[in-house]
Amino acid sequence: QGQNYLKTCVGCHITGVRANGVTAQGEYYTRPYPASLVPDNSPNYPDLDGDGLPDLAGIGCESCHGPGSAHILGGGDPTKIVNPADITNNQQRSLTCLQCHVQIDSAPTKKWGYPYNETANTGFFMTNPPDDISKYQISKAVKWPDGVNYEYARIDMFRSSDHYLGGHGIACNDCHDSHAENETNEYQVRNVMTRSGVTVTNANVDDDSFCLSCHAGRAFPAFTKQDVANWKGANPPIPIPDAIRDGIEAHTHHPYGADRTLGISRCITCHMAPNQGHTFWPAKPENTIAFAASTGPKSGFTGNVNSCSASCHRGQVIIWSDVPANLTYTDTLYGTTNEVNLANHLVQYFGPGGLWFNTSASAPSLKTEW
Repeated sequence: QGQNYLKTCVGCHITGVRANGVTAQGEYYTRPYPASLVPDNSPNYPDLDGDGLPDLAGIGCESCHGPGSAHILGGGDPTKIVNPADITNNQQRSLTCLQCHVQIDSAPTKKWGYPYNETANTGFFMTNPPDDISKYQISKAVKWPDGVNYEYARIDMFRSSDHYLGGHGIACNDCHDSHAENETNEYQVRNVMTRSGVTVTNANVDDDSFCLSCHAGRAFPAFTKQDVANWKGANPPIPIPDAIRDGIEAHTHHPYGADRTLGISRCITCHMAPNQGHTFWPAKPENTIAFAASTGPKSGFTGNVNSCSASCHRGQVIIWSDVPANLTYTDTLYGTTNEVNLANHLVQYFGPGGLWFNTSASAPSLKTEW
């Protein structure tokens, strides 16, 4: 286990890689940068590599903000350290997170399980603009047969999203605040959102207001961002206004019940379903049918994922007689008879010529609603 950690994990769990290699005995080692101005024998700064010096053996400020010596020597001069918020390109800004929160190996030979430029013998650290990440990492993420959705719910899939690729210019820190935890949302998701000059307070993933702080007026033309701000900023709190509830139901074709266990009409139920996550575009039932005979993305998988099944309709919401209750389903088997039967029902609503969402090539692009 120790060898596995030093070879595959440690590079993203320390503040920079100073050196690494393999001993004559075949043991892998990784050397962190030494810590300075720290208490003697502090458990927070162990001597990880055995050279007698305390090490930056944790995820510290410089993991995201780059080297900070000049910043400290300059009396805290903000121009001498990277503030990711100052990186204007959203894909470059996202490297603050995507340097590690992805499935990768080092480049070019995949010798290490963390970002590392084997040619230059140097680890990745943030600069503005950032260095070319392809010199440090090679993706080992695996997709489902549809070529869009990834088999493992890490952040690799964000790179397939319109948030990342499109004109929206959304980066990780637009939705997440790495410096804060709040009582409203998990995963350091922000609870205050400002878009187009409108600030939504108490923005909550579970009642859709977080997503609506950006998407109101686009996919939801019946109400505005200011309507959402008025709802969430009310003191004392008020129930969801009818116009917002009706607009959500018109979009989802499901009754609004975001506070229920199943999260009906909850944005992330469809747009961040299991095995889709940060693509934000629901996986299609038609691909479960088309790839039914596929072995899936890797051994032990079958078929192709779809969001309707993954979130609700496999084992939780039973509607059709030829799709029996299955409370022991996994997120890997979509090529079974029950899954294909289910997809054949779902595709009537979300598929080519679908009653709710028409995915036909001749249909207007649903993405224009965003």
